[in-house]
Amino acid sequence: MKFDLLLFDLDGTLYDQACGYEANIHANIFEFMAQAKGTKFDRISTVEEAKIAWQPVFDKYNLTKRGLLAEGYEFDTKGYDRCIRHGVSRYIPKQPAEDLRLFLESLPTERKVIFTNAPEESANEILEWLGVKDLFETVLGSDFMGDALCKPERAAFDKVLTHLGIPQADSYPNICYFEDSFKNLEAGRALGFAAVFVVCPT
Repeated sequence: MKFDLLLFDLDGTLYDQACGYEANIHANIFEFMAQAKGTKFDRISTVEEAKIAWQPVFDKYNLTKRGLLAEGYEFDTKGYDRCIRHGVSRYIPKQPAEDLRLFLESLPTERKVIFTNAPEESANEILEWLGVKDLFETVLGSDFMGDALCKPERAAFDKVLTHLGIPQADSYPNICYFEDSFKNLEAGRALGFAAVFVVCPT
């Protein structure tokens, strides 16, 4: 079956989660929370305290930056993104990307889009590093979503489909969704997407 759209997650889907980059992101989040000053951050002084404060925020909001803002933490969001998402070339191996490119080029559907909870700047950096940025029509990430939405919420998927000009429907069997997060994948399946659960190594 040829699909009209291939929708790809990024982190843990287009590169192997075991490379350490996502673990580095989490470490950077906790360090950021421990070092930030003002508002609720003043209650956190160590990485361990940051981990304790982080867990319920992430469980409730599915995205740390969004959750911190919603819970009254005040900080420079662009500075936060730069702080936690650095280290692409240090952690993500470049060599296996040759196989990734061959795989993506082998797919019969030309329309490929990245749908990620990561900020677009970071996502584009990773795609450039992997040598596959030119294979994707666009990247829709946290800047596009804004601070009020993220996967796996239905409204996030609806916003992406509307932006891509996909007519509203009860089900979307002509869309194939690649994702390493099961809860995000289930959200796509609820919309009728064909689903590919990516299990590391990618």
